[in-house]
Amino acid sequence: MKEEKYNVFLDDCRKTPDDFQIRTYTYEDTIQVLKKMEGHIGTLSLDNDLGTEKEGRHVMLWIEEQFYTKGYKLPDRIVVHSMNPIARSQMEATINALYRRCYG
Repeated sequence: MKEEKYNVFLDDCRKTPDDFQIRTYTYEDTIQVLKKMEGHIGTLSLDNDLGTEKEGRHVMLWIEEQFYTKGYKLPDRIVVHSMNPIARSQMEATINALYRRCYG
């Protein structure tokens, strides 16, 4: 039996795509979902600039820390839809390193 996976979309202003079941607006809300839904996230799509102190890149830092210190089960896929080129590049580098470590 295939386990159910949920797609999570973090953004403070863009419209939620139709294929995303969970929408978060803040770092804090996203971390709560990631903790609660560990192992059940298909795609996690991240914006960076949320208009708050903690941004999407901080979500990636949290995932990275949890992966290396506690064996956090990564979402099947993490994508960055942020238009911020510097944050996007940093986040994508972290994503690539995590999946290389996880899947070789």
